Amino acid sequence: GTALTNEHMNMIRKLSNTVYLCLDGDRAGQSAAIKSAKLLLEHQFNVKMIKLMDGMDPDEILEQFGEETLRIALTSTMDPIEFEIQHLYENTNMANHEETREFIQRSCQLIANMTNPIDRQYYIEMIATRSNSDQNVIKEFCSLCKPIKWFVSRSSVR
Repeated sequence: GTALTNEHMNMIRKLSNTVYLCLDGDRAGQSAAIKSAKLLLEHQFNVKMIKLMDGMDPDEILEQFGEETLRIALTSTMDPIEFEIQHLYENTNMANHEETREFIQRSCQLIANMTNPIDRQYYIEMIATRSNSDQNVIKEFCSLCKPIKWFVSRSSVR
């Protein structure tokens, strides 16, 4: 299974403060990765997310492309906010106005607490590009959004 428990947190803490999450590449696996990242962040872990190509599972990459390709995939990390924005984007029909608006709103909620202006601008640009929207509109909208309370990104407290 992919569910993390408090017992898992205690065991992981004994080994490291940094956790690399690489779950199955399908929608369920990616959703579980986001849920796990939230829990790890709540427990003050430094979390790195690994996004596998074409929604593949790690064992499929190993079997079809070999160890070196899997090794390269495992070294390509992103932070949980970028991972979740990408996950939202991949599951949004951007040709549909309502879905695009929902993507923008949910993405802006993720960065609403971010105080680092470099990180905030990076994500505003990402959201604007993915939604084909003006950066100033995204910036204004993000300033109006209520943040998601559970998410405390290390990049928001630098």
